[in-house]
Amino acid sequence: MKKMIFIAASLLSFAACNKEVISTPEAGTGVVMLSVESDDCVNVATKASVPTTDFNVSIVNDEDQVVKSGTPGILSVVVLPADTYVIMAENITEGAALTNNDGKGQLRMAGQCEPFALAQSQTVTKTVSCVPTNSKITVAFDASFIAAFSTKNVDLDQTHGGNRDFTAITAGTEYFYNITDGSKVDVKLTATSVASVNVSHTQNITLAVGYHYAITYSATTDGQLQVSVTASDDLEASNINVPVNPYQPAA
Repeated sequence: MKKMIFIAASLLSFAACNKEVISTPEAGTGVVMLSVESDDCVNVATKASVPTTDFNVSIVNDEDQVVKSGTPGILSVVVLPADTYVIMAENITEGAALTNNDGKGQLRMAGQCEPFALAQSQTVTKTVSCVPTNSKITVAFDASFIAAFSTKNVDLDQTHGGNRDFTAITAGTEYFYNITDGSKVDVKLTATSVASVNVSHTQNITLAVGYHYAITYSATTDGQLQVSVTASDDLEASNINVPVNPYQPAA
């Protein structure tokens, strides 16, 4: 029969790098000091750290069984048998990351610590660092485009890594994608200029975890379409400006 180990999980503040100091445990017990933090270096939703107070924390044993789960407050004190464990945390599930916000999705933050063995009379400190697991696309039309084109429509067509498609998307709305190897999305614009010229343009984007892809449509002074794609994650940013002749639509 496995011996039981007392574990105190320090989860009060849940701000990045904040840890509660727990007094020395009594003989025959083990203590896990645990904090959950979000990586504020990646700009998917905001530049601020995502609050971790409502994250779901799961403690998984060596047999891949979830032995305890709940919010940080619920897991302030848990009793576990001596074993090898992994601690995981997430704000939402992978499924919710796609279905929330009327199917447009939501930023998902998740992470886990390395497996560790818990033994009697041992104090272990663990930090679960959560980072973005998906990416998002937004579309905008600047004043020059609105002045040059009378109608417009943008569709998102996932060509690799899934079949997540959106038609007639709304400017400024965030559309989230869970990332698999080779995930690609075609951003398809069709528009009609004020001179009644039909224009189409397709921008293929290879998605990377944690990136925000912002597509901005504008027009030159003579009415030619321009497309700017900005991929940013707060660590680096790259801009691709694609001039398009409205009289020779891009393939």
